[in-house]
Amino acid sequence: MLDYLAFAQNEGSGGWTYTPNYGPYGDNSVSGYVSLGLAYAEAPAPWGFGLTIPGWVLTELNNWINYIQNTSGGTDDGGSGYWDPNSWVNILKTGNLLAQMALVGDTQATPRVQRAVAYIARHWNDANIDPGWRNHYQACFCVMKGFQALGITLIDVDGDTVPETDWYDEMSTMIVTTQNADGSWPSDYWWYPTLSAAWAMLTLEKAAPPALSLTPPFDTNPTGTTHTVTATYKLAGVPQPDVQINFLVTAGPNAGDSGSSTTDVNGEASFTYTGDGGVGTDTIQATAIDEAGAPLVSARVTKEWWAASDLAISKSGIPDPVVPGAVMQYTLTVTNNGPSDATNVVVTDTLPAAAISTITLGAPSQGSASELGGVVTWNVGNLSAGSSAQLPITLTVKSSAAPNTTIVNTAKVTGDQYDPNPTNNETVEKTMILPYRNVPGISSWGIAAMAVLFCGTLTWLVRRKLVTEGRGR
Repeated sequence: MLDYLAFAQNEGSGGWTYTPNYGPYGDNSVSGYVSLGLAYAEAPAPWGFGLTIPGWVLTELNNWINYIQNTSGGTDDGGSGYWDPNSWVNILKTGNLLAQMALVGDTQATPRVQRAVAYIARHWNDANIDPGWRNHYQACFCVMKGFQALGITLIDVDGDTVPETDWYDEMSTMIVTTQNADGSWPSDYWWYPTLSAAWAMLTLEKAAPPALSLTPPFDTNPTGTTHTVTATYKLAGVPQPDVQINFLVTAGPNAGDSGSSTTDVNGEASFTYTGDGGVGTDTIQATAIDEAGAPLVSARVTKEWWAASDLAISKSGIPDPVVPGAVMQYTLTVTNNGPSDATNVVVTDTLPAAAISTITLGAPSQGSASELGGVVTWNVGNLSAGSSAQLPITLTVKSSAAPNTTIVNTAKVTGDQYDPNPTNNETVEKTMILPYRNVPGISSWGIAAMAVLFCGTLTWLVRRKLVTEGRGR
């Protein structure tokens, strides 16, 4: 499509007509819509397609702008003509002219832009629909595109050199008040209610391919993580470096977060912030100042933050090693490190049934617990950020448990929320089973010898006591 529009540009004029490449002619009604299409082709996603307009197309369009703008010095000065600068000058085509100027890189400081804006201001209150705009929905649409592309919010209607009239406020009021009861709009100067409705609604959107864009348009992340937006500033497709871009979270749980950055050689600047304000949707906008001192404002983008809970599981009190028949006592502790409350928290503790004879569950600090087939299931329930819960468990090792083997005990915790640190959701405890011996290394003869020694020692002690007391010899 971009290639076709480039091909269709008329050689010699730089404009477009109803017939592609139709000699040295142009029509700034048709040319306005082609230029709008080119602007969206060049604009980054989601507003456009990020394509590159051939340089010669913009050069010839610039020539067309210089030609079609009226320079009579009279009441039509600065406005746009139709086939030539002196024919059928009106606000509709001058709106197209402003959008074309923005496309080739003009700003509010460009003299021909100022002359075009002055023409519209001069005819702003014209009661007719040509050259005026009232009840002329296509004219509203074209003017909106031109003003919005250049960041113009106020115009000087009273002629005192101080802009005072909010063009969008007046234009949107007219559109809303003239809407029919069935939701449609009256026939426009040029077409039927169907197109009137399209022009009216598009005007109310107040959107044009921005010189200052902001991406991504929408994203989601868990709370507590970071989000980065990137602003791009281009004029006529040329990146503008060394421009300060200001970023602001205008609404949402992190409203007020802000930062600034300077554009690089690609015309890009980025802003990163942490979503620590809780669950909700942020609205973010970028602003800058152009060379004329006029504000540049990006379209708003949004960031949805959803709940995140860092759940952790741990064990304490397990003896290691143990012998067959030993009793093992330990406590499971689950902790919510936040930042959000956790719901539907469940702990499962898988025990080796082949090595355990009995499993006794103590009373959990919250929730309920049960055991089946060596698997303990603890339904903790909701766990607020920063809090913990405990479950004591007592195990008895089978007397027949094979020595020199390991009891592997695995506990896991889950919840409904995203967990930013899954590495602490599981704990594994390994306990060695030692061989059981009454007294290692002592034979039955050794035991008998120890008994004789004990008895002899006891007899000597008794006799000594009697001698001491004078009753023995």
